[in-house]
Amino acid sequence: MVIVTSPVLASGNVRIGEAVINFQSGSIDPETLNGEISGITINMADGRTSYADRLTIYSTSDGDTLTLDQLTIINMIMEDYDGSLAMSQLDWRGLVITGGADNIGVIFSEDFNPENIAVTGEVIIKGVGFGNNNGESVSIDEILVNSIPVTVDAMPDVPLQEGEIQINNLVFVPAADVDYRPEYDAFLRQIGREAISSSLTIRGQIDERPDRVNSSSDVLLDVDGMGQVSLELDIGMPNATLQLLNSMVGLQSANQEEYMTVLFTGLLFNQSSIVLRDNGVLDVIMLYQQSQTGKSKDSMVNIIMDQLAMTLGLYAPQTYAMVSRPIRSFLQDGGTLSIEMRPASPVPATSFLGFAAVPDMAMSVLGIDVRHQPSN
Repeated sequence: MVIVTSPVLASGNVRIGEAVINFQSGSIDPETLNGEISGITINMADGRTSYADRLTIYSTSDGDTLTLDQLTIINMIMEDYDGSLAMSQLDWRGLVITGGADNIGVIFSEDFNPENIAVTGEVIIKGVGFGNNNGESVSIDEILVNSIPVTVDAMPDVPLQEGEIQINNLVFVPAADVDYRPEYDAFLRQIGREAISSSLTIRGQIDERPDRVNSSSDVLLDVDGMGQVSLELDIGMPNATLQLLNSMVGLQSANQEEYMTVLFTGLLFNQSSIVLRDNGVLDVIMLYQQSQTGKSKDSMVNIIMDQLAMTLGLYAPQTYAMVSRPIRSFLQDGGTLSIEMRPASPVPATSFLGFAAVPDMAMSVLGIDVRHQPSN
């Protein structure tokens, strides 16, 4: 490891890329950017200004690889011409950057290549708030990112990661002048709420098999405790295809079409599922629609099913015949609607081109099963 000794600044300013950081107290190494400072004002070249109470940076570099041990920012406000973004805390640890990074400032340079991020590490962001001059706003209680590096024998030159992302209690308020704002406000009044919060969790895992590598993703969206949507997707790729893609590393830009062709022809569909859980959100939506249209719940369910019959029913009549009853029961009674696709063996992605010509073939090939489970 190369250790460089340089002067330490005690109150003053330091430049990171096009930004100048002014601080009132503390110290920071102008070369490694390691240190802790307080009372911070950040002036960007384009005139934008940001503020923070405290900034802590500790990282190490061997001249080729940079490892971020700690990046902590307390109470930061970033001003833009249209609004501002604020967060009460950012804590980032375990980031690994390759390609000759000397300090964390490399990620703010215009020529930074995100592909040089070998490991994202662990990120915690709390108290996020965004607002613009039109009244649009987004607030998030907490964002959590956790990843670990994964090495695949058939693709050693491509950095892979698996991990989890959580976004807790996201609240969105549309701008005052958007067309749907009156309906949005009326909907909230109808259900007796000032806002609706949502939480999102995304997980990804890699499973190396003797003949292929599988990648699975799980997504869970919770809408204020009133309902949930969960998505599971499991795909794979043979080792031979991964080895070919590995040989094309660094050439994707010049051979984009060839790269995507190899990727698509080797892709395998293993299984997938979508699960809708109703904990009251359907009744809320139906009651609101009743207040706006005067139609009964049965009438609205019939309208939805008629639209489904005119689309899926004409396109894939056998599939419609199988799914129509559980979908109608879900709309009418709530509970859980599950749509599963679990083929007997992995299905090449190229087969999906055939499903466009013969849609009902997908039902048997993909092992599609749709079920409704009433609430207890």
